Amino acid sequence: MEIAVCRAEDIAVLERLMPSYSVDGNHRARFARQQAGVSSCLIPWLDGRPVGHAEVRWTGCEAPEVPSDRPEINGLFV
Repeated sequence: MEIAVCRAEDIAVLERLMPSYSVDGNHRARFARQQAGVSSCLIPWLDGRPVGHAEVRWTGCEAPEVPSDRPEINGLFV
């Protein structure tokens, strides 16, 4: 298995093989946040196929009751 940062060309493969329907957690939204520098989207690949995803939001959780001074692991799926 290889874990890699999501690339633009990965989006179509992710949407086809493991669709994500969350409003702010879909693959395009995660990738846009990564491009903006506020998160990193990590994709584990096995034999050339994605087998999960995770987003590390460097700016922390958006919920007011959670301290925002630490990263949040979001969208973890295997």
